[in-house]
Amino acid sequence: MSNLENLIEKGAELVGISYTEGKKYSKYLQELDAVYIANPIRGGAAIIIHDMNDFLYATSAVSFEEHQKAFFAGKRTDPSVFQS
Repeated sequence: MSNLENLIEKGAELVGISYTEGKKYSKYLQELDAVYIANPIRGGAAIIIHDMNDFLYATSAVSFEEHQKAFFAGKRTDPSVFQS
């Protein structure tokens, strides 16, 4: 599995969708060298993920533009938030 596929798999898991849906609802952000993945349901979430421990999770209340600006500014989600 390529690094991009790994990022889609991890990002999809974190926003609560399958890998197949993650591929469908993802977009590579070249300027950030990261992948944007969204769960498009009402009340869903999105993630911008650069590697397995370098990502920014956001609720559906955050626009794509705001999410991208925050990631570019260096904001990240602590990975421990998703550990059991």
